[in-house]
Amino acid sequence: MASTGEFIINLNDDRHPNLELSKLNNESPFFKVLPPEVHLMIYEFAVYVDELIMPCQVEPYSNKFVDKNPRSIPKEFATVPLARTCRAIYAELERWNPFYKVNAFNFETQQNCLAYLVAITPQRRKQIRWINLEIEGCRILVTREAVREWDVEPGLRAYLSDGMILDKNLLTMLSHCDSLHSHKLCVRLDFRDYNTGEPEDILSDFVWRIRDTVRLRGQCLLWDLPFFGYELLLDPGEIDHWSLVELGNDIDNAIRVNRESIGHDGPQGFKEMAKNNWLNQTAITASRIQFPGELRISWNKESSSIGSVASRTRAKCRDPNTIGIVERTIPRYNQEGYLMDFQGINDIRWDETSVQCEVIDSQGRKDWENLYVVLHPEHQYSIRFFYYGLIWKFQSGKVSLEKLQAVPHPQHVLDIAETIWAPEHFIYKDQKKWFRRAWREMIGEWNSTVE
Repeated sequence: MASTGEFIINLNDDRHPNLELSKLNNESPFFKVLPPEVHLMIYEFAVYVDELIMPCQVEPYSNKFVDKNPRSIPKEFATVPLARTCRAIYAELERWNPFYKVNAFNFETQQNCLAYLVAITPQRRKQIRWINLEIEGCRILVTREAVREWDVEPGLRAYLSDGMILDKNLLTMLSHCDSLHSHKLCVRLDFRDYNTGEPEDILSDFVWRIRDTVRLRGQCLLWDLPFFGYELLLDPGEIDHWSLVELGNDIDNAIRVNRESIGHDGPQGFKEMAKNNWLNQTAITASRIQFPGELRISWNKESSSIGSVASRTRAKCRDPNTIGIVERTIPRYNQEGYLMDFQGINDIRWDETSVQCEVIDSQGRKDWENLYVVLHPEHQYSIRFFYYGLIWKFQSGKVSLEKLQAVPHPQHVLDIAETIWAPEHFIYKDQKKWFRRAWREMIGEWNSTVE
Protein backbone atom coordinates (compact mmCIF):
# COMPACT_ATOMS: atom_id res chain seq x y z
CA MET A 1 0.00 0.00 0.00
CA ALA A 2 1.48 3.29 -1.02
CA SER A 3 2.07 5.85 1.67
CA THR A 4 1.25 9.52 1.49
CA GLY A 5 3.92 11.99 2.61
CA GLU A 6 5.40 10.80 5.87
CA PHE A 7 2.41 8.75 6.98
CA ILE A 8 2.01 4.99 6.74
CA ILE A 9 -1.70 4.83 5.92
CA ASN A 10 -3.53 6.38 2.96
CA LEU A 11 -7.33 6.40 3.35
CA ASN A 12 -7.77 7.09 -0.36
CA ASP A 13 -5.84 4.03 -1.52
CA ASP A 14 -8.25 2.59 -4.12
CA ARG A 15 -6.46 -0.78 -3.97
CA HIS A 16 -7.28 -1.34 -0.29
CA PRO A 17 -9.81 -4.20 0.15
CA ASN A 18 -11.81 -2.21 2.76
CA LEU A 19 -11.95 1.09 0.88
CA GLU A 20 -15.76 1.18 0.68
CA LEU A 21 -16.11 0.25 4.33
CA SER A 22 -13.65 3.01 5.28
CA LYS A 23 -15.78 5.60 3.48
CA LEU A 24 -18.65 4.88 5.91
CA ASN A 25 -16.54 6.44 8.72
CA ASN A 26 -17.36 9.88 7.35
CA GLU A 27 -21.02 9.35 8.29
CA SER A 28 -20.21 8.53 11.92
CA PRO A 29 -21.21 11.31 14.41
CA PHE A 30 -17.71 11.10 15.88
CA PHE A 31 -16.21 12.32 12.60
CA LYS A 32 -19.21 14.25 11.26
CA VAL A 33 -20.04 16.32 14.37
CA LEU A 34 -16.92 16.58 16.56
CA PRO A 35 -14.09 18.81 15.30
CA PRO A 36 -10.55 17.36 14.99
CA GLU A 37 -9.37 19.34 18.04
CA VAL A 38 -11.85 17.41 20.21
CA HIS A 39 -10.69 14.13 18.65
CA LEU A 40 -7.13 14.96 19.69
CA MET A 41 -8.20 15.76 23.28
CA ILE A 42 -10.04 12.43 23.53
CA TYR A 43 -7.07 10.51 22.12
CA GLU A 44 -4.60 12.19 24.49
CA PHE A 45 -6.78 11.36 27.48
CA ALA A 46 -7.23 7.75 26.34
CA VAL A 47 -3.56 6.93 25.68
CA TYR A 48 -2.00 8.73 28.67
CA VAL A 49 -0.11 6.49 31.11
CA ASP A 50 0.51 7.91 34.59
CA GLU A 51 3.84 6.10 35.00
CA LEU A 52 7.12 6.06 33.11
CA ILE A 53 7.10 3.84 30.04
CA MET A 54 10.20 1.65 29.82
CA PRO A 55 10.60 0.40 26.22
CA CYS A 56 12.40 -2.94 25.93
CA GLN A 57 13.34 -4.57 22.63
CA VAL A 58 11.66 -7.96 22.20
CA GLU A 59 14.63 -9.36 20.23
CA PRO A 60 17.99 -8.02 19.06
CA TYR A 61 17.71 -6.01 15.82
CA SER A 62 13.90 -5.86 16.14
CA ASN A 63 11.87 -2.67 15.75
CA LYS A 64 9.26 -3.99 18.18
CA PHE A 65 9.37 -2.89 21.83
CA VAL A 66 7.33 -3.76 24.92
CA ASP A 67 6.99 -1.90 28.20
CA LYS A 68 8.91 -3.54 31.04
CA ASN A 69 7.86 -1.19 33.82
CA PRO A 70 6.84 -3.52 36.71
CA ARG A 71 3.40 -2.12 37.55
CA SER A 72 1.37 -3.34 40.50
CA ILE A 73 -1.64 -3.62 38.18
CA PRO A 74 -0.84 -4.83 34.62
CA LYS A 75 -2.15 -2.31 32.11
CA GLU A 76 -2.79 -2.66 28.41
CA PHE A 77 -2.05 0.54 26.55
CA ALA A 78 -5.15 1.97 24.87
CA THR A 79 -3.27 2.89 21.70
CA VAL A 80 -3.44 -0.54 20.06
CA PRO A 81 -7.17 -1.31 20.58
CA LEU A 82 -7.99 2.31 19.72
CA ALA A 83 -6.08 2.07 16.44
CA ARG A 84 -7.91 -1.14 15.58
CA THR A 85 -11.31 0.54 15.86
CA CYS A 86 -11.28 1.74 12.26
CA ARG A 87 -8.87 3.00 9.60
CA ALA A 88 -9.98 6.63 10.09
CA ILE A 89 -9.04 6.61 13.78
CA TYR A 90 -5.80 4.82 12.93
CA ALA A 91 -5.02 7.57 10.40
CA GLU A 92 -5.63 10.33 12.98
CA LEU A 93 -3.52 8.55 15.58
CA GLU A 94 -0.75 8.20 13.00
CA ARG A 95 -1.02 11.88 12.06
CA TRP A 96 -1.01 13.27 15.63
CA ASN A 97 0.83 10.51 17.55
CA PRO A 98 -0.73 11.44 20.94
CA PHE A 99 0.82 8.43 22.70
CA TYR A 100 4.32 9.85 22.12
CA LYS A 101 3.23 13.40 22.88
CA VAL A 102 1.74 12.91 26.36
CA ASN A 103 3.85 10.11 27.86
CA ALA A 104 7.37 9.96 29.34
CA PHE A 105 9.85 7.29 28.21
CA ASN A 106 12.57 5.86 30.45
CA PHE A 107 15.81 4.20 29.26
CA GLU A 108 18.55 2.50 31.26
CA THR A 109 21.25 3.09 28.62
CA GLN A 110 21.91 5.50 25.78
CA GLN A 111 22.04 2.52 23.39
CA ASN A 112 18.49 1.51 24.34
CA CYS A 113 17.31 5.06 23.77
CA LEU A 114 19.05 5.18 20.39
CA ALA A 115 17.48 1.89 19.30
CA TYR A 116 13.98 3.04 20.24
CA LEU A 117 14.27 6.41 18.49
CA VAL A 118 15.52 4.70 15.32
CA ALA A 119 12.79 2.04 15.42
CA ILE A 120 9.80 4.40 15.55
CA THR A 121 8.61 6.42 12.56
CA PRO A 122 9.87 10.00 12.04
CA GLN A 123 6.49 11.53 12.91
CA ARG A 124 6.36 9.66 16.23
CA ARG A 125 9.95 10.65 16.97
CA LYS A 126 9.12 14.33 16.47
CA GLN A 127 6.26 14.21 18.99
CA ILE A 128 8.23 12.84 21.96
CA ARG A 129 8.41 15.45 24.73
CA TRP A 130 9.82 13.63 27.76
CA ILE A 131 12.78 11.24 27.94
CA ASN A 132 14.43 9.90 31.10
CA LEU A 133 17.93 8.39 31.14
CA GLU A 134 19.21 6.42 34.14
CA ILE A 135 22.94 6.61 34.89
CA GLU A 136 24.89 5.11 37.78
CA GLY A 137 26.62 7.79 39.82
CA CYS A 138 29.98 6.02 39.84
CA ARG A 139 30.21 6.54 36.06
CA ILE A 140 30.05 10.32 36.36
CA LEU A 141 32.01 11.59 39.29
CA VAL A 142 35.71 12.22 39.19
CA THR A 143 36.57 14.07 42.36
CA ARG A 144 38.89 17.03 42.42
CA GLU A 145 41.15 15.12 44.82
CA ALA A 146 41.43 12.21 42.36
CA VAL A 147 42.38 14.52 39.49
CA ARG A 148 45.12 16.14 41.59
CA GLU A 149 46.34 12.82 43.01
CA TRP A 150 46.47 11.00 39.66
CA ASP A 151 47.86 14.03 37.80
CA VAL A 152 45.43 13.38 34.99
CA GLU A 153 46.21 15.35 31.85
CA PRO A 154 43.28 17.35 30.39
CA GLY A 155 42.82 15.15 27.33
CA LEU A 156 42.31 12.04 29.45
CA ARG A 157 40.18 13.66 32.11
CA ALA A 158 37.22 13.70 29.74
CA TYR A 159 37.24 9.89 29.80
CA LEU A 160 36.75 9.74 33.55
CA SER A 161 33.11 10.82 33.39
CA ASP A 162 32.13 8.55 30.54
CA GLY A 163 28.59 8.16 31.90
CA MET A 164 27.77 11.77 30.94
CA ILE A 165 29.37 11.65 27.49
CA LEU A 166 26.54 11.89 24.97
CA ASP A 167 26.85 9.29 22.24
CA LYS A 168 27.08 11.11 18.91
CA ASN A 169 24.61 8.74 17.27
CA LEU A 170 22.07 9.42 20.00
CA LEU A 171 22.75 13.15 19.61
CA THR A 172 21.90 12.79 15.91
CA MET A 173 18.56 11.13 16.67
CA LEU A 174 17.74 13.67 19.40
CA SER A 175 18.10 16.38 16.77
CA HIS A 176 14.99 14.86 15.13
CA CYS A 177 12.92 15.17 18.33
CA ASP A 178 11.46 18.62 17.67
CA SER A 179 9.00 18.55 20.58
CA LEU A 180 11.69 17.39 23.02
CA HIS A 181 13.72 20.54 22.26
CA SER A 182 11.11 22.67 24.04
CA HIS A 183 10.58 20.20 26.88
CA LYS A 184 13.04 17.97 28.75
CA LEU A 185 15.49 15.09 28.65
CA CYS A 186 15.83 14.22 32.35
CA VAL A 187 18.91 12.34 33.51
CA ARG A 188 18.45 10.35 36.72
CA LEU A 189 21.81 10.08 38.49
CA ASP A 190 21.84 7.24 41.04
CA PHE A 191 24.51 7.57 43.74
CA ARG A 192 22.92 5.06 46.11
CA ASP A 193 24.80 1.92 47.19
CA TYR A 194 28.15 3.38 46.15
CA ASN A 195 30.96 4.38 48.45
CA THR A 196 31.19 7.87 46.99
CA GLY A 197 31.05 9.90 50.19
CA GLU A 198 28.52 12.08 51.95
CA PRO A 199 25.75 13.83 49.97
CA GLU A 200 27.39 17.24 50.42
CA ASP A 201 30.69 15.97 48.96
CA ILE A 202 28.90 14.26 46.06
CA LEU A 203 26.94 17.39 45.14
CA SER A 204 30.04 19.60 45.44
CA ASP A 205 32.00 17.34 43.10
CA PHE A 206 29.05 17.27 40.70
CA VAL A 207 29.09 21.09 40.56
CA TRP A 208 32.83 21.04 39.92
CA ARG A 209 32.44 18.46 37.14
CA ILE A 210 29.85 20.61 35.33
CA ARG A 211 32.11 23.66 35.59
CA ASP A 212 35.08 21.70 34.27
CA THR A 213 35.16 22.61 30.57
CA VAL A 214 37.73 19.98 29.58
CA ARG A 215 36.48 17.56 26.93
CA LEU A 216 37.73 15.82 23.84
CA ARG A 217 37.40 17.45 20.45
CA GLY A 218 33.86 17.04 19.16
CA GLN A 219 32.72 15.56 22.48
CA CYS A 220 29.31 16.51 23.86
CA LEU A 221 28.15 16.00 27.44
CA LEU A 222 24.52 15.52 28.40
CA TRP A 223 24.32 18.83 30.22
CA ASP A 224 25.35 20.60 27.00
CA LEU A 225 21.83 19.99 25.66
CA PRO A 226 19.51 22.99 26.02
CA PHE A 227 16.69 20.72 27.24
CA PHE A 228 18.81 18.87 29.84
CA GLY A 229 17.31 18.23 33.28
CA TYR A 230 18.46 16.07 36.19
CA GLU A 231 17.31 14.11 39.21
CA LEU A 232 19.76 13.03 41.93
CA LEU A 233 19.22 9.88 44.02
CA LEU A 234 21.32 9.92 47.21
CA ASP A 235 21.60 7.84 50.35
CA PRO A 236 20.53 9.73 53.50
CA GLY A 237 23.41 11.55 55.10
CA GLU A 238 24.31 14.40 57.38
CA ILE A 239 23.28 17.41 55.31
CA ASP A 240 20.85 20.11 56.37
CA HIS A 241 18.06 21.48 54.24
CA TRP A 242 19.65 24.84 53.47
CA SER A 243 22.97 23.30 52.43
CA LEU A 244 21.05 21.04 50.08
CA VAL A 245 19.17 24.02 48.62
CA GLU A 246 22.41 26.00 48.20
CA LEU A 247 24.17 23.13 46.41
CA GLY A 248 21.11 22.63 44.22
CA ASN A 249 21.31 26.30 43.21
CA ASP A 250 25.03 25.89 42.50
CA ILE A 251 24.25 22.96 40.16
CA ASP A 252 21.57 24.96 38.34
CA ASN A 253 23.88 27.97 37.98
CA ALA A 254 26.73 25.79 36.69
CA ILE A 255 24.41 24.27 34.06
CA ARG A 256 23.17 27.75 33.08
CA VAL A 257 26.71 29.13 32.70
CA ASN A 258 27.74 26.08 30.68
CA ARG A 259 24.67 26.50 28.46
CA GLU A 260 25.44 30.18 27.86
CA SER A 261 29.03 29.38 26.88
CA ILE A 262 27.88 26.74 24.39
CA GLY A 263 24.80 28.54 23.11
CA HIS A 264 21.12 28.13 23.88
CA ASP A 265 20.63 26.07 20.72
CA GLY A 266 22.94 23.38 22.08
CA PRO A 267 26.21 22.01 20.66
CA GLN A 268 27.40 23.55 17.41
CA GLY A 269 25.45 22.21 14.45
CA PHE A 270 23.03 20.25 16.66
CA LYS A 271 19.81 21.25 14.89
CA GLU A 272 21.35 20.71 11.46
CA MET A 273 22.30 17.11 12.26
CA ALA A 274 18.80 15.90 11.39
CA LYS A 275 19.40 16.98 7.77
CA ASN A 276 22.77 15.24 7.47
CA ASN A 277 22.17 11.98 5.60
CA TRP A 278 25.57 10.53 6.51
CA LEU A 279 25.07 11.14 10.24
CA ASN A 280 21.55 9.70 10.08
CA GLN A 281 22.70 6.56 8.30
CA THR A 282 25.56 6.14 10.79
CA ALA A 283 23.11 6.43 13.70
CA ILE A 284 20.72 3.90 12.14
CA THR A 285 23.59 1.45 11.62
CA ALA A 286 24.82 1.91 15.21
CA SER A 287 21.31 1.26 16.57
CA ARG A 288 21.39 -2.27 15.08
CA ILE A 289 17.73 -1.89 14.10
CA GLN A 290 17.33 -3.81 10.85
CA PHE A 291 14.04 -2.20 9.81
CA PRO A 292 14.04 1.41 11.08
CA GLY A 293 11.14 3.83 11.11
CA GLU A 294 12.28 5.58 7.92
CA LEU A 295 11.86 2.36 5.93
CA ARG A 296 8.31 1.89 7.19
CA ILE A 297 7.51 5.21 5.55
CA SER A 298 9.64 5.30 2.41
CA TRP A 299 9.10 1.78 1.07
CA ASN A 300 5.78 0.65 -0.31
CA LYS A 301 4.34 -2.68 -1.32
CA GLU A 302 5.05 -2.28 -5.02
CA SER A 303 8.63 -0.94 -5.01
CA SER A 304 10.25 -2.31 -1.84
CA SER A 305 12.66 -5.20 -1.82
CA ILE A 306 12.30 -5.30 1.98
CA GLY A 307 8.64 -4.58 2.48
CA SER A 308 6.54 -3.08 5.26
CA VAL A 309 5.89 -4.86 8.53
CA ALA A 310 2.18 -4.82 7.65
CA SER A 311 0.79 -8.32 7.11
CA ARG A 312 -0.34 -7.70 3.53
CA THR A 313 3.16 -6.57 2.57
CA ARG A 314 4.78 -9.51 4.36
CA ALA A 315 2.52 -11.85 2.42
CA LYS A 316 3.97 -10.42 -0.78
CA CYS A 317 7.62 -10.00 0.20
CA ARG A 318 8.08 -12.61 2.98
CA ASP A 319 10.60 -10.31 4.61
CA PRO A 320 11.09 -9.00 7.31
CA ASN A 321 9.31 -11.09 9.93
CA THR A 322 6.57 -10.05 12.36
CA ILE A 323 8.93 -8.16 14.68
CA GLY A 324 10.79 -6.29 11.97
CA ILE A 325 13.89 -8.47 11.76
CA VAL A 326 15.54 -9.26 8.46
CA GLU A 327 16.72 -12.85 8.69
CA ARG A 328 20.45 -12.60 8.24
CA THR A 329 23.52 -13.35 10.34
CA ILE A 330 25.25 -10.40 12.02
CA PRO A 331 28.79 -10.97 13.37
CA ARG A 332 29.13 -11.25 17.13
CA TYR A 333 32.80 -10.19 17.07
CA ASN A 334 34.72 -7.59 15.09
CA GLN A 335 37.77 -8.30 12.93
CA GLU A 336 40.08 -8.09 15.97
CA GLY A 337 37.98 -10.63 17.85
CA TYR A 338 36.43 -8.16 20.33
CA LEU A 339 32.78 -8.46 21.32
CA MET A 340 30.67 -5.97 19.33
CA ASP A 341 27.52 -5.79 21.49
CA PHE A 342 28.95 -5.03 24.93
CA GLN A 343 27.28 -2.98 27.69
CA GLY A 344 28.94 -4.19 30.88
CA ILE A 345 30.18 -7.06 33.05
CA ASN A 346 28.01 -8.87 35.57
CA ASP A 347 30.55 -11.41 36.89
CA ILE A 348 34.08 -12.80 36.39
CA ARG A 349 35.12 -16.39 37.12
CA TRP A 350 37.78 -19.04 36.57
CA ASP A 351 37.11 -21.63 33.88
CA GLU A 352 39.81 -24.19 34.61
CA THR A 353 42.94 -22.21 33.62
CA SER A 354 41.26 -19.37 31.70
CA VAL A 355 39.21 -16.37 32.84
CA GLN A 356 35.61 -15.85 31.75
CA CYS A 357 33.35 -12.79 31.98
CA GLU A 358 29.57 -12.78 32.18
CA VAL A 359 28.88 -9.94 29.75
CA ILE A 360 25.70 -7.90 29.36
CA ASP A 361 24.55 -6.90 25.88
CA SER A 362 22.35 -4.01 24.75
CA GLN A 363 19.24 -6.13 25.37
CA GLY A 364 20.21 -6.79 29.00
CA ARG A 365 20.96 -10.46 28.27
CA LYS A 366 23.89 -12.17 29.95
CA ASP A 367 26.33 -14.68 28.50
CA TRP A 368 29.72 -16.09 29.48
CA GLU A 369 32.63 -15.15 27.21
CA ASN A 370 36.39 -15.54 27.33
CA LEU A 371 38.10 -12.54 28.91
CA TYR A 372 39.99 -11.78 25.69
CA VAL A 373 36.87 -10.63 23.79
CA VAL A 374 36.26 -7.70 26.19
CA LEU A 375 39.83 -6.49 26.68
CA HIS A 376 39.70 -3.56 24.29
CA PRO A 377 40.86 -0.46 26.24
CA GLU A 378 37.47 1.22 25.84
CA HIS A 379 35.96 -1.64 27.89
CA GLN A 380 38.53 -1.61 30.69
CA TYR A 381 36.35 0.77 32.74
CA SER A 382 33.66 -1.89 32.97
CA ILE A 383 36.20 -4.40 34.30
CA ARG A 384 37.51 -1.99 36.92
CA PHE A 385 34.00 -0.95 37.94
CA PHE A 386 33.14 -4.64 38.43
CA TYR A 387 36.00 -5.03 40.92
CA TYR A 388 35.19 -1.73 42.64
CA GLY A 389 31.57 -2.88 42.84
CA LEU A 390 32.60 -6.07 44.63
CA ILE A 391 34.69 -4.06 47.09
CA TRP A 392 31.76 -1.75 47.88
CA LYS A 393 29.36 -4.68 48.21
CA PHE A 394 31.77 -6.41 50.61
CA GLN A 395 32.15 -3.25 52.69
CA SER A 396 28.37 -2.94 52.92
CA GLY A 397 27.97 -6.63 53.85
CA LYS A 398 26.26 -7.67 50.60
CA VAL A 399 28.89 -10.23 49.55
CA SER A 400 31.22 -12.46 51.56
CA LEU A 401 35.01 -12.52 51.67
CA GLU A 402 34.89 -15.98 50.09
CA LYS A 403 33.23 -14.46 47.01
CA LEU A 404 36.07 -11.96 46.61
CA GLN A 405 38.72 -14.63 47.05
CA ALA A 406 37.05 -16.88 44.46
CA VAL A 407 37.13 -14.20 41.75
CA PRO A 408 40.24 -14.01 39.52
CA HIS A 409 42.63 -11.45 40.96
CA PRO A 410 42.55 -8.10 39.08
CA GLN A 411 46.35 -8.23 38.73
CA HIS A 412 45.98 -11.43 36.70
CA VAL A 413 43.41 -9.71 34.48
CA LEU A 414 45.73 -6.72 33.98
CA ASP A 415 48.63 -9.02 33.07
CA ILE A 416 46.49 -10.61 30.35
CA ALA A 417 45.30 -7.23 29.08
CA GLU A 418 48.83 -5.84 28.72
CA THR A 419 49.75 -8.70 26.39
CA ILE A 420 46.91 -7.58 24.07
CA TRP A 421 46.90 -3.79 24.22
CA ALA A 422 48.74 -2.30 21.26
CA PRO A 423 49.73 1.36 20.63
CA GLU A 424 46.97 1.79 18.04
CA HIS A 425 44.36 1.05 20.72
CA PHE A 426 45.15 4.32 22.51
CA ILE A 427 44.27 7.84 21.39
CA TYR A 428 46.88 9.64 23.52
CA LYS A 429 50.50 8.70 23.99
CA ASP A 430 50.21 8.56 27.80
CA GLN A 431 46.80 6.90 27.89
CA LYS A 432 48.23 3.43 28.57
CA LYS A 433 50.36 4.89 31.35
CA TRP A 434 47.26 6.37 32.98
CA PHE A 435 45.40 3.06 32.59
CA ARG A 436 48.14 1.26 34.47
CA ARG A 437 48.07 3.85 37.23
CA ALA A 438 44.28 3.53 37.62
CA TRP A 439 44.54 -0.26 37.66
CA ARG A 440 47.32 -0.22 40.26
CA GLU A 441 45.21 1.94 42.55
CA MET A 442 42.24 -0.41 42.19
CA ILE A 443 44.46 -3.47 42.73
CA GLY A 444 45.90 -1.88 45.87
CA GLU A 445 42.41 -1.32 47.29
CA TRP A 446 41.48 -4.89 46.30
CA ASN A 447 44.51 -6.34 48.11
CA SER A 448 43.86 -4.34 51.28
CA THR A 449 40.23 -5.50 51.25
CA VAL A 450 40.90 -9.19 50.60
CA GLU A 451 43.86 -9.47 52.94
